[in-house]
Amino acid sequence: MRRTVVKIAALLGLGFMAIMASAVGGCAFIDGIVGTPEEEESCDYEGDPAFCDRHDDECGRVSGVDNCGEMQEYVDCSRYANHQCDSPTICMTTEDDDELDHNRCLCPELSTEEASDAICEEADAACGEVEAGDICTEWTSFGAVYCGGCAGNRECGVEEANQCACPCKVGGQCYGTGDYDPDDDCRVCDPEMSRDSFVNAEDGVMCEGVVDGAQGSCQAGVCDDEECVDSEQSICVGEQYCADLQRDIDNCGMCGNSCADANFCHASDCHLHRWESYAIITGDHTGMTKMAPTGDSDWDFLGFESTLETPLALAVSPDRGSYVGTDLGNIYHLDKEGGLEWKFEVPNDCEVWSLAVDSSGDVYVGTGYVNDLEGGPEFAVYRVDADGETVHWSYENHGDRVPGIAVDDGEAVYTASFDGTVRRLSLTDGSEDWIFEHDGPGYYDVTVGLESSVYATTREGDTTSGVVQKIDIVDEEPELDWSYDGHDSDVWAVAIGPEGEVYSGGADGTVRAITAEPSWVFDEPTDTVTGVSVDPDGFIYAASSQEGVFKIGYDGELVARRLEDVGSFSGVHDVGVEAGEIAAFPDGWDDEN
Repeated sequence: MRRTVVKIAALLGLGFMAIMASAVGGCAFIDGIVGTPEEEESCDYEGDPAFCDRHDDECGRVSGVDNCGEMQEYVDCSRYANHQCDSPTICMTTEDDDELDHNRCLCPELSTEEASDAICEEADAACGEVEAGDICTEWTSFGAVYCGGCAGNRECGVEEANQCACPCKVGGQCYGTGDYDPDDDCRVCDPEMSRDSFVNAEDGVMCEGVVDGAQGSCQAGVCDDEECVDSEQSICVGEQYCADLQRDIDNCGMCGNSCADANFCHASDCHLHRWESYAIITGDHTGMTKMAPTGDSDWDFLGFESTLETPLALAVSPDRGSYVGTDLGNIYHLDKEGGLEWKFEVPNDCEVWSLAVDSSGDVYVGTGYVNDLEGGPEFAVYRVDADGETVHWSYENHGDRVPGIAVDDGEAVYTASFDGTVRRLSLTDGSEDWIFEHDGPGYYDVTVGLESSVYATTREGDTTSGVVQKIDIVDEEPELDWSYDGHDSDVWAVAIGPEGEVYSGGADGTVRAITAEPSWVFDEPTDTVTGVSVDPDGFIYAASSQEGVFKIGYDGELVARRLEDVGSFSGVHDVGVEAGEIAAFPDGWDDEN
């Protein structure tokens, strides 16, 4: 393009004559008189690519002065590679002090859900977890982002990381890892050994024998029903049925000893399912649910303020029902029938990371990050009155999230924080009695023992060993009594049994009886154990983040398990028990009797 500037020479001696200019034959005509030839200067426009390069820190459509001094409006620089934004940044307009708008490659302001979707899309991940980390450094705060599950029997990562695939495809059918051949109890899907056929099940797996009703064990892929599986079993019915006398409801402890008036047999004794239960679940079925003693669903509460609201904390009162805290800073108090008593909004919309309730119904709240960025402090502790209307006091000295809180009724409140401290606060005014510090990472959970000792969970220094600590109170000061470091990863939960036994659950997928006699390790979960509670009969309840709730006997043996598909992006966040009720799943236990 050519830019031409025409200058008309001044003519002398024309007085105040009217001047008319026109372009004829390259000369200027003034009032009909022929003047001198025009003086002409030319400027060659640099072209759009060069124009965009001179604005090298900009993107998209750019306005500015070109090399000829002319204003160019909205030149589309996005057509050139060096003026395009690298994903996931986008070209966003920001107002300059001058009259021009400049476009910049910036990270978009996204909601958590939008950011998760964008991170999964950028990683080309169809399922499983991916670590957030890219040129948008703000996104690193998301940590591991869950990109969903797989439909049917397809599993994530069995063939390629973060991609769904069929573990075993046999006869045109898809089978999941551990699925048995529908025609042979002793053949199983194991993708590490074969992707297109079943392989022999482990020796000792129970199988159905050739005689109706008989049970045997797999040996080298063949069902051997000539003898019982192990020494705990006995042949009780016409030498055709091997009964587990430890667990069989018709032969509990001995052949012919039926638990006619009880629900299940455990450790050779007949028992009733006496305690009711609750649990908080996130995902496609986000909500709160209560179970009857047999495990059947009693009621569900799905009335959260938002469908994107995630419940994080649970507390249960023997007289008043249950309390649920969420990531949007809400606390919901439900009565025993699942009706909403009240909803309390935590100051600054702080995330609710932990809850406890005392005998008067007052609620103690440990918080995380604030949702109201213009509000007050993060990482606070609040005492809320039983009516859900008033904050009695607040404590604001924690330096990080507070995932653990416990109340010693009539004595004190104890908090566990990611800032590496356990703190004792006054029930009356929230003033600080003492601080117990840990040299390693932060604390995850805290509970009060029968003799006012405090038990807290953490991790040992820079190692992967999860730790449970017993903290004694000597002369009103905290003192470490002992540490247990048997977990292979972080310990997320600790609970006390009716005789003072200490139980813990961790990210290594185990529940451990630390002080019980004998001690034991329950390792049937394969995912993080997020919550542990104990009922008055001594049965332990463990919430597994992706596998439901396990009911465990005092000897470490499985009593029952609740398996429920709670959605593609889901988790069981907590399980809680008090004298009469428990927190768990809906729709019934899968009894193992």
